[in-house]
Amino acid sequence: MRWSENFTSLLQDQHISYKYSNGEEQININDCDWQEWLKENESRHDFIKNNLLNATLTFHHRVKMFIKHIIKSKGNPLKISYHSYKVEFALRGAAHVHGVLWIDWENIDILSKKDTQLIKDALKKIKNEQKIEDNERNAIAKFADEFISCSLKNPKTADIVQSVNVHNHTKTCKKYGSDCRFYFPRFPTLKTIVAVPLQHSDIPVDKQEIESCEAKRILSSVKVVLQDEQAMEEICEINKEKIDIYVQTLNLVQKIGLILSETPKKKQTICLDEKNVLKHLYL
Repeated sequence: MRWSENFTSLLQDQHISYKYSNGEEQININDCDWQEWLKENESRHDFIKNNLLNATLTFHHRVKMFIKHIIKSKGNPLKISYHSYKVEFALRGAAHVHGVLWIDWENIDILSKKDTQLIKDALKKIKNEQKIEDNERNAIAKFADEFISCSLKNPKTADIVQSVNVHNHTKTCKKYGSDCRFYFPRFPTLKTIVAVPLQHSDIPVDKQEIESCEAKRILSSVKVVLQDEQAMEEICEINKEKIDIYVQTLNLVQKIGLILSETPKKKQTICLDEKNVLKHLYL
């Protein structure tokens, strides 16, 4: 839906102008922004619905280019050995991909050798349904944090998250009941959690059922608050000004870091650390 080429390729009879500047696309149809033009003439959903073949071919091309230039790229820090995927279609005709990536743990260098070995050991234990240790769980979480983020507070990902990774309820969400079948809103967390089966936890067997019931009770109470829009608006205002200042500062730190990475070491006279910025902000 957000790919402009889905629409431009089907508007051959219209006057189309294309401009790419500062990393952003600007497409006009008959001297009008393409999204505004579609609002006045045909909704984006209807436009795609009436041109499924073209949209599917565009999707197929995107997937192939993603595999070629991202997954198989020599510069990919994930070091992918193999990949497998299949394409599925939603009832409305929209295509999406489910896939698996095999990582070459012998050559990956995004983590320390110690963390990499901990992950390899943990994967063997998971395969054999054995308990993994805390340091192994921490290593898995650290690896996930290197490649996955859905934070609106990170300037690197905020625009992408806002565009494609924010859930909005539709009629399909509650077609099986009053709750969203995709489990939104999700529970907030300050860090990545590696979930393990209860039988492999540190909780004694005779207390597992009690702990499980207590956890469900707490989460149920949190869910009530999450579904209360007014309460969430008030919560989101807490420390909002400080958070906004932090985000702006973090953005500056990242830009300075990029500049320093391109500057000879002898000329580097500035050193900023994101954790220190956050610590001093709240002192």
